Amino acid sequence: MLPKHLIKDVSERAVATAIQTFAALYVVGDLSSAKTAAVAGVAAALSVVKGFVASYMPFGDDSASAAKAGYERIKVKVVEVPVEPVKKATKKKAPAKKAAPAKKAAK
Repeated sequence: MLPKHLIKDVSERAVATAIQTFAALYVVGDLSSAKTAAVAGVAAALSVVKGFVASYMPFGDDSASAAKAGYERIKVKVVEVPVEPVKKATKKKAPAKKAAPAKKAAK
């Protein structure tokens, strides 16, 4: 029995391949819709074959990719940072300004 995650992975890749191939041939190529759909179907079938073959290769991981994803090799170190509550600042009254001495009127 095939693993459930492998079936999901291969199915997702096959559907994406079919959609991309159909869109590319429909927009760029001058094929009819039936021929474009047939080419997209063949591309999706090849994607399924490649996905299952790649999952059983001696290299890579157990996904449908031929390359090792490497996610399991990433180690995350969680560091807790102590946070102190913010104290409310108290408003200080500004010192009263001294009045400037008045100029004497010139005689």
